Amino acid sequence: MVSSDYLKYYHGVDTFDKNVMEFKPKHRCRRWYIPLFWSFLLFAMNNAWSIRKDLERKSGIPHEKVISQKKFLKVCYFTLFI
Repeated sequence: MVSSDYLKYYHGVDTFDKNVMEFKPKHRCRRWYIPLFWSFLLFAMNNAWSIRKDLERKSGIPHEKVISQKKFLKVCYFTLFI
């Protein structure tokens, strides 16, 4: 039972890990909660990009016009912090 569930859903976990590690910033700090905050923010932005990508594909937008993850993260950072 556990192995069949794992085999059914492991692709999503692997994709999430790959996407998060590709753009994970290197924040080193003495306070433990600062890197934790940045990790949660990155997870939330990765999920938002994934939902946006799925919605754009379902609406019929060509693959070439779907926003890349790097561009989406850049827009999010500039919107939140500048």
